[in-house]
Amino acid sequence: MRYKRKLLERYGISVVTLDLSDIFGTIGRMKDDEPEVKTKLAAIQAYVPTDGIPAPLMKMTKLGVAIERFMKDAHCTVSAVQCWTSLEENFGVVPCTS
Repeated sequence: MRYKRKLLERYGISVVTLDLSDIFGTIGRMKDDEPEVKTKLAAIQAYVPTDGIPAPLMKMTKLGVAIERFMKDAHCTVSAVQCWTSLEENFGVVPCTS
């Protein structure tokens, strides 16, 4: 994601960056049956029809959980993700629903 850090900081907005490889590492260590994963999956399924897309759905779910964990640990209230073609081409999902 591109932004002007100094401009944001001028308005009192702190920026905490995270490399996507760290997110992918967190996702790789997650189990499908973790409570956070189950809760996030249920939220996504309640939000949009998901029949017929099981594999990408679990990846999308874990991406959401990983981002939420990072935000909690870093005390962040807002997140932004580079959602152009990089995540789609390299991870197989678009992060919009996450």
